[in-house]
Amino acid sequence: MFEVHNLILDGINTFYNSLFFYFNFHPFFLSAGLDFELEEILKLPFPFYYFNALVNSLSCLSSIIFIYLLQVYDWVQYLFITFLFSILHIWQLVCILVIKIINYTIIFQPQSSFHLFTIFLVSTQPKLNNLSRPYSSHNTPIAPFEPNSEMIDPWFITGLSDGDGSFYISISRTQAYSLGWHVQIGFKLIASATPDNLIMLEIINKYFKNIGAITIDKSSNVYQLFFRGLTSCLIIKSHFDLFPLMTYKLVYYQLWSQVLALIELGEHKTMLGLFKIVGLKSLFKMGLSPMLKAEFAQTLVMPLKTPIYSPNFNLMSLNWLAGFINADGHFNPGLQTVNWGSIGHSVNPSIRISQDNISLIALQNICAFLNLGTIYSEGKNRTVSVVSIHGINNINTFINLFSNIKFYGTKALDYADFCKIIEIINNKGNTTKEGMNEIKQIVSGMNSKRI
Repeated sequence: MFEVHNLILDGINTFYNSLFFYFNFHPFFLSAGLDFELEEILKLPFPFYYFNALVNSLSCLSSIIFIYLLQVYDWVQYLFITFLFSILHIWQLVCILVIKIINYTIIFQPQSSFHLFTIFLVSTQPKLNNLSRPYSSHNTPIAPFEPNSEMIDPWFITGLSDGDGSFYISISRTQAYSLGWHVQIGFKLIASATPDNLIMLEIINKYFKNIGAITIDKSSNVYQLFFRGLTSCLIIKSHFDLFPLMTYKLVYYQLWSQVLALIELGEHKTMLGLFKIVGLKSLFKMGLSPMLKAEFAQTLVMPLKTPIYSPNFNLMSLNWLAGFINADGHFNPGLQTVNWGSIGHSVNPSIRISQDNISLIALQNICAFLNLGTIYSEGKNRTVSVVSIHGINNINTFINLFSNIKFYGTKALDYADFCKIIEIINNKGNTTKEGMNEIKQIVSGMNSKRI
């Protein structure tokens, strides 16, 4: 009797397990990211989660009833109870499948570039809160970020990032993940490899509670402050949400933030999420590598839009501008050799801030903010715009405005030397050989000539 029952029960369990395996590991469900995990069930809307729990409870209850009746009734009734047990198991599988399908909407999106159709499964599950899911798959809460703004002004960091910051997404092949692809997100700041710039990057890293890492790129002779991974990038995002970017880099930050949100929700582990990330990466300035273009050619037609460049220039401040000048500004002493006069040299100092034409509106707002400067274009194809502040009166106005604003790194030393030159000019020292020799001595050790 027991042998008959065990044989039937083994058959039912084999059937159940095979269906369960099919639903979880069939390529269609894997490609759509429909892997069945308790973590996903817990995120479902109220009725589905509790309904699934009820089915599980009935399955357990039927097992208990079966064991009891096994000792009382004959083998015909064993078959009936076994049949009931199997129905409950199959019903549970149906519920799992319904839960999967009901939380994904299948959309047929026409591909205008290739005249094909691609199936996208768009998740309709409720979104998690912003700090609910770190880069790993474990739900470890992330502590709120409280920067130490006493050591450096946060707007200076944003201004420096507008010039020398980079939001990047890395997509590489690997066998360590089920999809065969690894997505890495990060942010970095660069500065020329000088001791003073290293101190500046260390101060910024300390502001972010030392979550970054500083390396040196010997090929280009620059220091790089890296922030990698979800936890660190969420902290970086909290900074730029409070102290937003002003240049066109704001658009790349918004694209980067969309990728960060996908990673936070774990969608980078699914094919659909990976397709979205590749599409967003294609909108960055550097676009996709030839390898990624070839691998994901059929997915780049997803209806993605570049965010509108719409900065809030009402937030512009002197500290932001100091950071921006620290990155893309230049204090030019304007020392020239001339054939006229007894001194043989002249000085025509200026302050220059350069940026791609795509951020021209930011330069225009800098001029309006300072009520100083003119803008002109330069470069091979006139693709670079420059704010130029020249004339001793205008430069003195600039120096007075920034009298209580701090620069950092090597640029701070250059600015200090520049101010010394302006002081000599204010005292008419540039009209004497002694004063001009002093200016020449200062110029010999500033900007690119600084050791």
